[in-house]
Amino acid sequence: MIDQAEVDRKNQVSTEFRNTHAAIYEACARRWENWREDYLVELRRLYAEHQKPEYEKKLSLKTLVDPVFFFRSMQNTENDVFGDLVTGVQFTFRRFMGIRNAASHEGAVTEEDVRYFIAFADHMKAVLLSTSSVPLAEDWPPKHVPPPPSPAVRPSFPVVSVGLPAAPGEGLPQALAFYVLCDTSYSMAEEGIDAVNLSITEMHDHLLADPVVADKVRISLISFSSDASVEMALTRPSDVATMPTFVASGLTNYGRVFSLLKSRIDAELPVLAQTNRVVRPVVFMVTDGEPNDKDWLPRLDDLVDAGNLYAPVVVILPCGFVADGLAAAFNGLKKGASPRILPTGMGKPLREVVRDAIRSVTRSIVNTATGGDDTLVLGD
Repeated sequence: MIDQAEVDRKNQVSTEFRNTHAAIYEACARRWENWREDYLVELRRLYAEHQKPEYEKKLSLKTLVDPVFFFRSMQNTENDVFGDLVTGVQFTFRRFMGIRNAASHEGAVTEEDVRYFIAFADHMKAVLLSTSSVPLAEDWPPKHVPPPPSPAVRPSFPVVSVGLPAAPGEGLPQALAFYVLCDTSYSMAEEGIDAVNLSITEMHDHLLADPVVADKVRISLISFSSDASVEMALTRPSDVATMPTFVASGLTNYGRVFSLLKSRIDAELPVLAQTNRVVRPVVFMVTDGEPNDKDWLPRLDDLVDAGNLYAPVVVILPCGFVADGLAAAFNGLKKGASPRILPTGMGKPLREVVRDAIRSVTRSIVNTATGGDDTLVLGD
């Protein structure tokens, strides 16, 4: 059965996508032209680098008439050319393109997605058209590009720290899926791993204490070191008699756990969605160090790919170390939103830092489940 409301939302996004392309075309071309003389060649190279190598041969120099190539080019040059569009605001090109891809393919588009998409489009037009004063190269834009749309009243978009756009399932009971990733590498031995085992038992007790939370929440526990392992599949807290026990050994491998997690989400969320309204899952990653492996970032990029219906919100809790290296690495993500980093304090014994981190996870789960909407409420 066709969901006409979903079709209308997708059409609204597609129309806005094309109209915004037309409205900001000239202003963006001016910026790229000022950026470097061979900007068209460079945009084509960057697109091929970030998409597929064979695009280097397929793309002609005038491909900015293609809205997809155009906005991907904005995304690829946001640091050098369009930093003022995304610095200090809630918008990202990754989410903008993710919503567009969902509208053009088989993904879901919610009312919140539409509000976000239109709000970012209006923001781009306001900034770019107000700062556009440099003469344009005489052959830009091509004559067939339609004129900008007339101004219209737009819905406002609330600024939230982390959102959980709802997936389809209108009328079904809500289910909140949380994945907790626990670092069990050798550096967590003794005090660290003891704190993990004690804290997840406390977490279980807290989740059972509130009937609303116990009914709405689904939780999974995954350990990672040199390899990654599902310690507890996604399930209701009330269906768990005893929480698993973790053992420390090996190195800190992020790539393995991101790959395993993606496969679990892809398998578990569609099944859960048959009986529940499932919102975007949340991942809490408790770790005491940066990764030892070198290929973890592409796997994280696949995990958070905004084109996936159940791409998770990722929150990392670094225990006892400064995560500046992780924050810098996240700038290399191209497909989805960067993880949120919540420092858990420095200068404390590892057992205290780990317990603080998992208690924060517990509060976040309880606060979100009792919050009454689809917004992640992070614990303090």
